[in-house]
Amino acid sequence: MKDKITPILVVLLALLIVIANRVEAQAPADSCFAAYVVSFDPGTTRDGGIVENNNSYSVVTGNAQGGASSFSLGLGGQIVVAFQTPVSLGGGDDLWVQERNSNTTGSPENVKVEVSADGINYFTVTQNLRQSEAFDIIAPTGVPQKIKYVRLTDVSDPATSRDGYDLDRVAALRKCDNCTSTTASTVTFDDPSGVRCLNSTAAVTLTGDGPWQVGYSNGTELAVANITNPNDAITLRLSTKTWLSWVTDNNDCTTIINNSDTLEVAEPAEVYIRETFYDKLENNQICHEGEQTVIPLIIRGRAPWTVTYTFTQGGVTTTSTEEVKEEDIVGKDTHNWVLDEAGTYVLQSVEDACGMGAVITNGVTNPALKIDSVVLIDEPTARFIDPDIVCNDSEKASLNVALTGVAPWQLVWEVEGVEYTESNITTSTFSLPLELSGQYTLKSVLGAIGCEGTILEDSIVTVFTPATAQLLQKSRSICDPAEEVKLTVNLGGSAPFTFAYLLDGEVVDTVATVSETYELTVEKLGTYQLAWVQNICGEGEASGEVAIQSEEQNFTSFTYSVLNQTCSSATLLLEADSASDDFQYRWYADQNLIGDTQEVQYHASSWRTTNFSLVVANGICSDSITQEVAIEALVTNGLGRFKYGEEGAPTCEGQAFTFRSDSVGSSLTYQWRLDDEIVGNEADFTTQLSSGLYNVQLIVNDGSCQYSSQQQLSVPEIDQSTLANFSYVRNESTSCNVNPITLQADTEGDERTYRWLVNGEEVGESATVNYDLASGESEITLEVTSGECTYTSNQTLSIEGISLPSAGAFDYGVEEVNCSEQSLSASALDLGEGVQYEWWLNEELISEQERISTTLTSGEYTLRLVTQLGECRYETEELVLIASIESLVNVPNVLSPQATQPDDQVAKVYGRCFAEAGFLFQVIDRWGGIAYETTNVEEALNQGWDGGNHPSGVYTYILRGQFNGGSSFQKQGKITLIK
Repeated sequence: MKDKITPILVVLLALLIVIANRVEAQAPADSCFAAYVVSFDPGTTRDGGIVENNNSYSVVTGNAQGGASSFSLGLGGQIVVAFQTPVSLGGGDDLWVQERNSNTTGSPENVKVEVSADGINYFTVTQNLRQSEAFDIIAPTGVPQKIKYVRLTDVSDPATSRDGYDLDRVAALRKCDNCTSTTASTVTFDDPSGVRCLNSTAAVTLTGDGPWQVGYSNGTELAVANITNPNDAITLRLSTKTWLSWVTDNNDCTTIINNSDTLEVAEPAEVYIRETFYDKLENNQICHEGEQTVIPLIIRGRAPWTVTYTFTQGGVTTTSTEEVKEEDIVGKDTHNWVLDEAGTYVLQSVEDACGMGAVITNGVTNPALKIDSVVLIDEPTARFIDPDIVCNDSEKASLNVALTGVAPWQLVWEVEGVEYTESNITTSTFSLPLELSGQYTLKSVLGAIGCEGTILEDSIVTVFTPATAQLLQKSRSICDPAEEVKLTVNLGGSAPFTFAYLLDGEVVDTVATVSETYELTVEKLGTYQLAWVQNICGEGEASGEVAIQSEEQNFTSFTYSVLNQTCSSATLLLEADSASDDFQYRWYADQNLIGDTQEVQYHASSWRTTNFSLVVANGICSDSITQEVAIEALVTNGLGRFKYGEEGAPTCEGQAFTFRSDSVGSSLTYQWRLDDEIVGNEADFTTQLSSGLYNVQLIVNDGSCQYSSQQQLSVPEIDQSTLANFSYVRNESTSCNVNPITLQADTEGDERTYRWLVNGEEVGESATVNYDLASGESEITLEVTSGECTYTSNQTLSIEGISLPSAGAFDYGVEEVNCSEQSLSASALDLGEGVQYEWWLNEELISEQERISTTLTSGEYTLRLVTQLGECRYETEELVLIASIESLVNVPNVLSPQATQPDDQVAKVYGRCFAEAGFLFQVIDRWGGIAYETTNVEEALNQGWDGGNHPSGVYTYILRGQFNGGSSFQKQGKITLIK
């Protein structure tokens, strides 16, 4: 290379200085052109897409220039080309790069150029080559004198370039060096047959000077392997059909391999739904029609394959696998995935015979067209839930349709030839409104994404309307015998109908008809009503009431006269006041028919009262009247009549009455009847009657005629409950919790007896009783007996008397003051205003307060409390023992280390006020040996002897010492050790 005196661009440390003499001509034909492509990393188009024909990179090798032999690197793309042998650098232009069409200024495209001798260490020739140029490579120290590799990287501006630098050729203007190898190297596959796995190895045989660098390709991608031994193997990093492209020996001489040796390398296992099937999917969903749905899968790699997928249905997900063999592949890389249940299927993984693979969810060429999941939507169905016959009453406003499949649904139904459609149904039970009667037929159903469904057998419902009936009067003239009276029944709802009608509450007839109007003929007066109406829906609503009555005829009055009469009978003439040939007459005596003409004669008993009735009919009109007629003898002095009155006061047995005849004479005979029972034969009689209604009759006979009269007597209920009422008076209390009262009955009488009870206990038998009642609630009962009647009344008395709830009790306690004295404290339990206290200790009054506190030495004391409130007084006494310190000294007679209570596990000293001087606690075994000994008071009180390692048995203890007051003590006893 030649030096340039004036530098154009200085690049610190690693940058090269390049002076480029731009030429527009092509490289000389005898130039050394790049012979092979080492690697290619394609860029993208301006919009991020794939550059067309990016696998045609091999066109840049060889010596042909210009025209269509170039290809685009893509924006940001990079290619490495190499010469067959190294190229020496010298003075003048060394390298030439040609861009197709000489890179016009309208759409400039640029490339960065780097060179290398070993393919590892690269040096920049130019950062921004714009068009075809020759380069005089001028480099600082470190640049190799020979180069073999040229790396071109697109640096075009996307704003001006669509797909990057368009490379045609790369040439070394100084020609390539002659190869120094004695023979050209070769490389061949030992066994190109079969299908290999990606990243597996393939044995190769090489000739020439090693070590070697071998390039191989699949037409789209490139790979390089470094080999040391002539019989070695290369790792297959490219898939599909792979062949050997070139081999470079140890002398940097490269041989282009043009043999037809190829290896079939399985593609990486992948699986996804075939792109041509996507137009049948809607949001990854497809209708599941029939029993099976076939989904075409693209599956690549080396057979056989294991495809793993998940299936989700009803919120439950399961994982399944499917084995796919070579013979299961149809067409190119296609496997038919047969699915037989609706739900969501998601491809999870695929593993081929090479043990590699994945689910492809984002494809390289178009990420939007790689789908790994599909949702099979079950075929929708529709059917009526309701029975075949439905009534659209107030309780049934709609028909319910059961839908299956996936929402939303579209339902089409028909009512009497008219179609209706409801879309976007989102619930599996659709309420179809009942607005019309007739036949409802489900026609079709569509589910989600328009999946066509099936109408099941329950697809027809006939809707009926409940029956209604209204009764109306059609004609108004009812009293004309020549004209019929008509009633009209208007019927509604679905025919046929059945109804019944009433006359004065009684069923007249039941009618069946299909007509909406029906006429009834009236044959009798009265109130007509519809009893019920029904059709196929059951009983409906019946209304209307028509009263067919006389039109104010007033032809039912009558008169009577006595034609003749005896003592026992009379003949009457009965005559209707209205007369007409159109009238019909009916005469009744005591409800017995006696004639059917305008006038009749009737023979009646003279001493009885008879009810006469007349019914007159004019057509269907009628009128009636009833009249009571009493036939009496033509006598004087009121024979047969009587009076009565009460006698005395009423009792629980009733009221006494006296009955007297108005006529009294010795020639007369009498008979009294009470409710038809003979009760007397004198002119008067007295009887007692209980409450009730009585018929009293007097029959008087004068020897020739018999006369009679009767009266009705009502005796009311007799209330004598107040006989047991009483009152009470509280007297002054003179003792604790005792309340004297006087009980007084409200009524007194010698004929009555009395019985008093307090809380169920008898306390007296006179009208007035004195009784001492305890405080609180008491139930007072008075029983008064008069004759055979007993009356009772109750009262509850609540009396708050003078009382002490705790009956003068008190609490007391003793606490140690010192080794010789203890404190006694006591409190009365009955507290309150007006309560007085006296505390006595050994018969000595020591306090009159509610609480006391005093200091006592050891001994026995009698403590007595006198509590008084008014006249209420209590005395309570307790014996208080103040123990001496000597009596408190104690040692347990048994211990066991296994006891549950800690105090039972040791033998320690109990007591107080021990002096340290002269204290000894000693345990001796049966042989006189000392098992335990201490002179420490605290140890003896808190720790004691735990048995140690001594065996079970009986031991003797000795305890001696003195108290703080100076007095001494000594105790000896037995201790049983249990282990």
